[in-house]
Amino acid sequence: MCHLARLAAVLGMTLLSITLLIPHPASADSGSRPVAGLPPPAAALINAFVVRHMEALGTPGLTLALTDSEGLVHEFHYGYSNLETGEPVTAQTLFPIGSISKALTALLALQFSGEKRIDIDSSIGDHLPWLDPPSSLSRITVQHLLSHTSGLPTDRDDIPSSPYRVLAARDLPTTTPPGERFHYSNVGYQLLGYLLEEVGGRPFAELLRERVFEPVGMHASEPAITHQARARIAVGYVSKYSDRPPQPSDPLVPAPWFEYGDADGGIAATGRDLAVFLGMLLNHGITPDGGRIVDEQSFRMMTTCATPPRGPSCHGLGLEIGAQGTIGHYGAMIGHSAQMLGDLPNGIGAVVMLNGPGDPTAVAAFALEVLRASRARDPLPRLPRIDPTRVPHAAQYAGRYRSPDGDGFDLVARGGRLYLVQGNRSVRLQRRGEDRFLAPIPRFEQFLLGFERSAGTVTHATHGAQWYVTARYPGPWEFDLPEDWLAYPGRYQSWSPWIPERRVIHRRGQLLLIQPSGREQRLEPLEHTGWFRVPEAQGGETVHFRDVVDGRALRVNVDGVDLYRSALR
Repeated sequence: MCHLARLAAVLGMTLLSITLLIPHPASADSGSRPVAGLPPPAAALINAFVVRHMEALGTPGLTLALTDSEGLVHEFHYGYSNLETGEPVTAQTLFPIGSISKALTALLALQFSGEKRIDIDSSIGDHLPWLDPPSSLSRITVQHLLSHTSGLPTDRDDIPSSPYRVLAARDLPTTTPPGERFHYSNVGYQLLGYLLEEVGGRPFAELLRERVFEPVGMHASEPAITHQARARIAVGYVSKYSDRPPQPSDPLVPAPWFEYGDADGGIAATGRDLAVFLGMLLNHGITPDGGRIVDEQSFRMMTTCATPPRGPSCHGLGLEIGAQGTIGHYGAMIGHSAQMLGDLPNGIGAVVMLNGPGDPTAVAAFALEVLRASRARDPLPRLPRIDPTRVPHAAQYAGRYRSPDGDGFDLVARGGRLYLVQGNRSVRLQRRGEDRFLAPIPRFEQFLLGFERSAGTVTHATHGAQWYVTARYPGPWEFDLPEDWLAYPGRYQSWSPWIPERRVIHRRGQLLLIQPSGREQRLEPLEHTGWFRVPEAQGGETVHFRDVVDGRALRVNVDGVDLYRSALR
């Protein structure tokens, strides 16, 4: 038992609660510039928010770096990179940055374009001659891959980093014809990485280090997640229970470890190095030593909408473009998440990386808001409350809920919170999105509790395959279900750490695919029996149920990945 675990046992506390009592703003000033840095009141406010955030969400370790177009402004380091050994997060700690890697991949592609080694409007088959036969991939261009308009699916997570992914992509169902619409695709960027290897004549990681890392100044980072770098990478942590929505009270366990080097998400970086990269973007492609890593035209392509806006944001090439001129990208690996967020008009930015539960986007956005106010000499923002049990308009949900078979529960609104009451037991609900809640009791822990509305009024609740109505529910009460759909509900599992399991249920005449996080995806039937498509707004995956034996499908394929009916409940 490690010294922290022993202390936790003595005090009757969880290991996580002990670690969060000892946040490590290690060397918080060590990376700051003496001029135009972060004033102490602003630094204290950011520090208070991060500590509050980590305590509320159970984050083991976190690094935050602020930058501008001239260089690093401030660094913060908190918690532990390894809970077992007690090793703290420091300026040298590496974090996998996930899909933020796409910004560096796009930069590399645009370098080759500027050198006339790639025409981004050319077919990918022109650069991958071993794609034989060319198949439908030949209609996809480099621009389509960069802008997520290739029509390729989001993921194919049963294949490790391998050029076989390019061949496998020939057999994947496409969501739309190339160029027709935006559909986020990790598969597309994986293909792009192997294309760049062909053009550059060297492994992708070597190209990235030589052409991006070195000129930008990312000297402490790694272009691939490898065993050689593992000792420097913060251990990722996940909930002990992988089959249900995680709770802050869940014990944390180390996330599965695997090497990864593909172009969609293979980089491990320090906070300082990623801030240096962001600073280069804020400086329109100018590196810290005054060199230009990408021409102005290519920079504009990265930071200009390449697809129609979706709400307040859109995608450029390798970057998400937000309101008021913000640029950035979110990234996640198993047990890690990160956010890179830049304010182009004001020339400031923030990067946040963490190794467990937490919301790096919220931390980066607040830190950037504080830095913006500090630079403008405006009043600093108020420290926000972080409490997932606080429910706006809680009274809208209050009432008695009953299922068609007579089972049910009551919801009571009190003090801005919502309580689920069954018999003599009352539990406080935790918000998990719009009209979605976690009820932390065994009976309800498998799924999230959802609420449906009619004309703005809450009329019924859902929980897995169950549904519960209030007195306000207008009907209907009976629903038709195609006979072949009866074979599909069940629990399906795979060995992939990215898609370990899915549950399939039918509820109120619909077939639903449910992720362990609680996310529900409606399955819309296609022409052939057993084939379904998730609506584009919910992900766009193609789902195929196979091998029906004794009235039960034994296998389901989700975007090329097979999951198998579990013998376990």
